[in-house]
Amino acid sequence: MITIIYSTHRDENYNNKFKQHLLQSVGLNNVQILEYVNHNQFSLSELYNKGIGESEYDIMVCCHNDIKLEKNWGKKLLQDFDNNPDYGIIGKAGSCYFPESGVYWEKMHQTMVGQVYHHPPGQNKWINKYSPKLPFLIPVVTIDGLFISFDKTKIKHTFDESIGRFHFYDHLFCLPNYLDGVKIGVTSSFEITHESIGQPNQEFYESKEKFLTKWGSKLPLDLKPNTIYVPEVKEKPIKNIGKVAIILISKNLSATIRIIESYIEQSKNHLYSFFVYSKTNNKELSKFNNVTVINGELNKKSSIYNHIVNEYIDKSYEYLIFTDERLTPLNNVIHNLLKISKSTPKIGTLSCRVHDKENLVMFDGIMINQKMQESFKNKESYYNYSSNLSEIDSSSINFLMVSKSLFINVGQFNENSNNFITEFNLDLKHKKYQNYLDGNSVLKFINDNNDVKIISGYSDKGGSTTAFINLTNYFNENGINCTFYGPHEWHLDKCKSDLISNLKFEKTDVIISHFLNLQSRPDVKKIVLSCHENWWYEVADVKQYWDEVVFLHDKHREYHKRYLGDYSIIPNLKEDLISIEKPELDKVAGIIGTIEDRKQTHVSIQRALKDGCDKIFLYGHIGDENYYQNNVKPLMSNPNIILMGHSTNKQNMYNSIGRVYHSSKGEVACLVKDECYLTNTKFFGNKETENEVSTLSNLEILNKWIKLLEI
Repeated sequence: MITIIYSTHRDENYNNKFKQHLLQSVGLNNVQILEYVNHNQFSLSELYNKGIGESEYDIMVCCHNDIKLEKNWGKKLLQDFDNNPDYGIIGKAGSCYFPESGVYWEKMHQTMVGQVYHHPPGQNKWINKYSPKLPFLIPVVTIDGLFISFDKTKIKHTFDESIGRFHFYDHLFCLPNYLDGVKIGVTSSFEITHESIGQPNQEFYESKEKFLTKWGSKLPLDLKPNTIYVPEVKEKPIKNIGKVAIILISKNLSATIRIIESYIEQSKNHLYSFFVYSKTNNKELSKFNNVTVINGELNKKSSIYNHIVNEYIDKSYEYLIFTDERLTPLNNVIHNLLKISKSTPKIGTLSCRVHDKENLVMFDGIMINQKMQESFKNKESYYNYSSNLSEIDSSSINFLMVSKSLFINVGQFNENSNNFITEFNLDLKHKKYQNYLDGNSVLKFINDNNDVKIISGYSDKGGSTTAFINLTNYFNENGINCTFYGPHEWHLDKCKSDLISNLKFEKTDVIISHFLNLQSRPDVKKIVLSCHENWWYEVADVKQYWDEVVFLHDKHREYHKRYLGDYSIIPNLKEDLISIEKPELDKVAGIIGTIEDRKQTHVSIQRALKDGCDKIFLYGHIGDENYYQNNVKPLMSNPNIILMGHSTNKQNMYNSIGRVYHSSKGEVACLVKDECYLTNTKFFGNKETENEVSTLSNLEILNKWIKLLEI
């Protein structure tokens, strides 16, 4: 069932003992051992390839001859292959990153994974624990030659015999296979002990240079985690437990709602309530029955936190959680932390393992050196993080849990301190309380402050420009940094904006593009084409430079059905307009929009006159003087037709009319129709405006953008 290959330069007695160890520990009956005596006349690659040719079984192990393996390791290895049929190569230690330097352990604490015990003769046994034992194969780009196993039917390349003898053979095997799609993983299913310590020598550096000559152009290789390991939390009743007050400061309404919904999703008990401090009256939070909104003008976090605890949190609350609205729980952290709090004596603060948007460790507790400098444990690690309860010097300002009585007894937060959280934690340690981090309680940092850049080929007066101005302002109002770039100047004083000539792309940018034919995809994090047109911007005929298209409604998508790529449907934001009753204005018509041939302003006037309207107000600037002179001005001899010009106060405009006529030859998502819907104004359109008015709220529309843009 398994073929084991190793090279040996030791005597017969040693070799027999090693062979016996393999046979007694493997836990399988059908085992082929290929022992090759080698006194430097062969490279390891040569012998391993020879072994592949002589092997009887598909699952093969190439290993050092100075290792000890856990009992039944062979059974566990076969189970690894059976449970992970998409993997071709499995090792005991490896790296998710291979740098341009060729030294794969260069970012050892961040990117290496696995566990290897070391027990050199005459020394105590110790462990290199690059990552905790995790119940899955950790995907890597390369593994260490100490123990290499593979399914010979799934590999694309054997060992490279052209470079080196006893160094880099492992990477010369792994990298070409990885680049050709063979998945490589590191297992924790059994333990391994190495009875020596590898040391780089002259041959190592010579082999490295040859390796880089051949493979340097493919480096670096970086395999970040696709997911975060989140242990399941089974909620069981906890006796004699008080409630938890979760305290946060709301700067971004959508982020606040997301974190509240996440806690509700993860925790089914009713032991917690939210106390949300906000400078605005967030009415949307009233839908939650366990949220208290506190309005005020305090700016310092320490003052806000103390104020909430002193004025709003009653005796029924036993614990406090101070958190950031950008930290979303991935499992039931409340239940985990309550269990620990009840069972751990002299506990100070409790914190959680936190990952960033790339699934790397953001912080895993804070340690403080003698110079009072902070360092974040395991920062930017891929898989090396706490997997249980560990002692730390300080919890983070982003999340800490503490008992309410302890918080009050030690004097609360120091409102005069610039680092009040750390000071509070260290004060607890001084009083012989221990701060802890629970690695089984997991949070993810979701930062809604990514730079969003809206870039358009048109930024003069018009519906699409207005829609993007509204979107830019709404993004910024909700804490998402957004700038609208365009070639015209009309938009510049209406939102955070700039001319498109000043645009510079950054790799971290999230781009919303409109009415542009870029020749290639810019080097940005994500780019979405927001289409507001039909025949004058045929999406299917534009060379694709975007990741996904946004259409405004189903009818709009149907028009562009020749486009076969990814798309979403997100309507325009609604204006902040109110509805009033105005029966006396039923025969007062408005014609809204630029006066030009495309809008067919004269047709709308004629329709209004035919329907017996008493007054007709033209709200729009003259965009085409010839069209105005030839088609509209002759109708202006009627004194009841009044040119009002472009209106900057939409509410007053709609309050002055009872109906609107719209006769555009090229409308996609008529903003005027949406505004009529909001202001109780009758709308008379044409075939171009037959789409349904969206019933989504602006917050729901914002959340669709956040999800699409991954911000």
